[in-house]
Amino acid sequence: MPKLDPNPAPFRPQGRYTEERMLQLDREHPGFLTEAERRIMHDLMCKQNQAFAWEDEERGSFRSDFFPPVNIPVVEHTPWIERNIPIPPGIYEEVCSIIRSKMAAGVYEPSNSSYRSRWFCTMKKNGKLRIVHSLEPLNRVTIRHSGVTPLPDHVAEQFAGKICGAMLDLFVGYDERLLAPESRDLTTFQTPFGALRLITLPMGWSNSVPIFHDDVTYILQPEIPDKTIPYIDDVPIKGPDDWHIVPETGLPATHPANPGVRLAIWEFFQDVNRILQCMKYCGGTFSGRKLQLCVERFKVLGHICTPQGRIPEESRLQLLRNWGPCKDISELRAWLGTVGVLRIFVKDFAHRAHNLVKLTRKDQPFEFGPEQREAQVDIVNALEVAKPLVPVDYKSDRPVILAVDTSHIAVGFYLCQMDETAPARRVYCRFGSITLNARESHFSQPKLELYGVFRALGAFRLYIIGVRNLILEVDARYIKGMLSNPDIQPSASINRWITAILMFDFKLVHVKGTHHRPDGLSRRPPQPGDPEPTEEQDEEIFEDWVDRMYGFMHIIQPLIPPRPPLSIVEVFAGAQISSEEEDDDEEEADEAEDRPLPTHRDLVRRNPPRNRDPDTGLPAPQINRTEKIRPVKPIEEEIPYEAVPRSYKAQLEDARIIKVRKWLEDFKRPEGMDDKEMATFVRFATGFFLDGTRLWRRRRDGAHQLFARPESRIAILKAVHDDLGHRGFYATRAALTDRFWWPQVRADVV
Repeated sequence: MPKLDPNPAPFRPQGRYTEERMLQLDREHPGFLTEAERRIMHDLMCKQNQAFAWEDEERGSFRSDFFPPVNIPVVEHTPWIERNIPIPPGIYEEVCSIIRSKMAAGVYEPSNSSYRSRWFCTMKKNGKLRIVHSLEPLNRVTIRHSGVTPLPDHVAEQFAGKICGAMLDLFVGYDERLLAPESRDLTTFQTPFGALRLITLPMGWSNSVPIFHDDVTYILQPEIPDKTIPYIDDVPIKGPDDWHIVPETGLPATHPANPGVRLAIWEFFQDVNRILQCMKYCGGTFSGRKLQLCVERFKVLGHICTPQGRIPEESRLQLLRNWGPCKDISELRAWLGTVGVLRIFVKDFAHRAHNLVKLTRKDQPFEFGPEQREAQVDIVNALEVAKPLVPVDYKSDRPVILAVDTSHIAVGFYLCQMDETAPARRVYCRFGSITLNARESHFSQPKLELYGVFRALGAFRLYIIGVRNLILEVDARYIKGMLSNPDIQPSASINRWITAILMFDFKLVHVKGTHHRPDGLSRRPPQPGDPEPTEEQDEEIFEDWVDRMYGFMHIIQPLIPPRPPLSIVEVFAGAQISSEEEDDDEEEADEAEDRPLPTHRDLVRRNPPRNRDPDTGLPAPQINRTEKIRPVKPIEEEIPYEAVPRSYKAQLEDARIIKVRKWLEDFKRPEGMDDKEMATFVRFATGFFLDGTRLWRRRRDGAHQLFARPESRIAILKAVHDDLGHRGFYATRAALTDRFWWPQVRADVV
């Protein structure tokens, strides 16, 4: 890798980096860099000129020893022949010139295949034409790639708040990855030069995006995520977090060998140099025409990233500025849909858009008057002065605040963090709003407020996981009481929401309604483009993550009914658990579930009073207080479960569980099983259920137990025993069977 010089020699053209291109790069980087820093930028471009391409003949190609040519996996099919779209005479010569240049650059080659696909031209932003191949027939027979790209919003957010940054774009990226010769015939198309086929990854093929994204990610993986997070052919580069201010002077630190070069900029150029070297070594080239090498404001996936945060893109704002009064309901919906993408930047968006939204309601006459036009202008003006949104600093102990408010219309919430320089000031991270359906809007106010907290935590859980100091702000005092006493709530759905809420670690703070800022978000009416709230969404999406955590009701509600106060004699009497009861086998335990509910005295005898953990509020493990704590013997070697002595019956039960799992997957009768045996087997198998790859044993009280595979049982036993502080036999078994089960599990705890 070439080394950068803090005092480079005067500029001299080198390789592809000519003086003309140097002057163009200077014009695109005005003001931000000092003269000394600008010389370092040109020195970097000279030394890494092979990593850039300005013309098609300069384009690179990924090394085939790193990236073998791509095979297109297809199912059995009949070759397709599609009639081509005629080339308009006005652009015929330009199209022929583009095809000829691509043949010279090694993108197209002659073909004699039976396949024929359509192709057409689209206009680029710079006014030039781009050829697009219509490969719908190929996509229909392609075995789809399962890769997915990251969410653009999550990528862009991580580049906001940096003192500078860079944006690199691969030069016609798909043309840098070769296609296997045996797959090229599938891309054949008819041209004025005869039948041609693609040599490189086709633009328009369904698998091109995930394959190329994986390629770029693989090349730059040493720099991910600290310095870059590529997105297909876009490679943004993060700048430093701060200027390395010198306390004595209050100015940015400079390079020891050149006071005109700020140390933060020098470090950033080192990062850029490494990323360019990685791409050049693998054969790729970045576009020299779309280059932003070191700028204060740069565009990342539709967001403008600045040192203060991210702001709306200017092209979107210009589109809204030029949009006049809406002539009909369709145009109004289009306008609201366009501006709705940017509503996370607008405070009180629902209030500002009210006069526009009411025209979209059923049986509402469309009259676009002065009030509506004023609302349009007001929203655009609010976007132009919108404050930048900053990402959450997960490494800091500064409080992160999730403020939630719920009305009968929607749930409104936002995420913010206290400013590092002014702790009393908040910097906003993102805003959100969820529209309620007809059933939810009729909840009582306490139920609405609790439901709003549940939905807000579910919507923002991706951003609050990892937060060290989370504060939940609400304007309803009774939420704290509902969370503190979940067992007194009459509704199972409310307890379900409480279960999910208590999975998060936060401090609950009450804020007066007059000072609660998300109040306007919760009154945002439904907007065009919002997903329709349905009952199915609630069950399948918003509450499914609760099921995945398996916070069943017994976590927050005792399985034993409340007991009357006991005398001291009864307490001590109840603590004596007979060894005969503890040694009951699994069948007797199953039969016990069918017996009548025990009396309070029976419950006392079998279940001594249990305290609650002061940190989690959950029942503490049941421990035999009469048993002395035994000294811990160090374990010299991990014992495999196969070495544990097990009865013949236990081994048969393990084999039976394998059949149960298979039956729950395909519901096919096991081989060699007659009708009578099958009936018995089905009765046994219905006592279990599958969730994904996990097998659970049903219990009527809702405290379902996870089936532990043999290879994980020793680790579970050791973990439960150690986590309880080596309390002994009874405590270990009680804690274990609260969550896990396998055949003859009680016999394994000795």
